[in-house]
Amino acid sequence: CANTNATSSFLPDDLGEFLREQPQVRVALRETTSPGVMQAVAAGECDLGVCAGVPSEADLELRPYRRDRWLLALPPQHPLARRQTLRFREVLGEPFVCLPGGSGAHGFLTAKAVELGGHLDVRVQVGSIHAILRMVAAGAGLGFVPQSAFGRGAPSVAKVALDEAWADRDLVIVTRRGATLSQAAGALVDHLVACGSRSARAKRARGTRRS
Repeated sequence: CANTNATSSFLPDDLGEFLREQPQVRVALRETTSPGVMQAVAAGECDLGVCAGVPSEADLELRPYRRDRWLLALPPQHPLARRQTLRFREVLGEPFVCLPGGSGAHGFLTAKAVELGGHLDVRVQVGSIHAILRMVAAGAGLGFVPQSAFGRGAPSVAKVALDEAWADRDLVIVTRRGATLSQAAGALVDHLVACGSRSARAKRARGTRRS
């Protein structure tokens, strides 16, 4: 099981690499919210999960996987598109393009709007992060999108950093505490951990070269 952030960014490449190395293995991937991932793994419905945040289930073990960050996607012609950073409260009055109401991202951002004494004006709901970017590029509204979504082939939108502590998203790999994983599941966990470590080293190296 994995959340939308992971399935739309890091997991396709990492799983593809794993399956090329392990052609005999078959993987069933279910996309759900981060709380749904934790519940499914704790209940034994999934061997492992990838989700955001710290698991609330006491019988889960976690390993670091990837670090991502929420960015604000705006139509290129939007008056705020040239800003370097924005606070959430500055755009609360704007219409948004969001994932469906049952998604973890939707619930999280709605709760943050309520904490600020406002509400999230959801103009359009779509089924994927790429669809959010396409709708934003078409001028339908603003969107909260993980930084990892801005890769090759992403629609042309302006991206602005969010000056919010909660904008950082740590993705973790969760397994049941004390569970004996199959050889294939254990190999997949090891592979994902290695992919995350390799990515972190590459980011540190890029930072060192820039400095």
